[in-house]
Amino acid sequence: MIIYKTRTKEVKEAVGFKCHKCGREFTDHLWDCTGMIWEYECGYGSKFGDGNKLTVCLCEDCIEEVLGDYLVIERPC
Repeated sequence: MIIYKTRTKEVKEAVGFKCHKCGREFTDHLWDCTGMIWEYECGYGSKFGDGNKLTVCLCEDCIEEVLGDYLVIERPC
C-alpha cells in the first residue's frame, strides 16, 4: 500500500507588472493585456553575456513611444 502525506506548497504567482520606462504599475484583472513582458535568455557569444537573462516590461503607451516606428500591427483573420 502507498502511504501519502498532504503538504502545503507556496507558489509564486504573477499578479501584475511595473513598466520599466514610466514606472506605472498594473495590477488590475487585465494587467496581462495592458503591456508587454519580454524575457530572453542570452546564448553563447551574446554581447549581453552568456546565459544572462534579459527582461523588459512596458505598458502600451511606452511600447508605442519606444517601438512605434518598428511595430507591424495586423488584424486577425
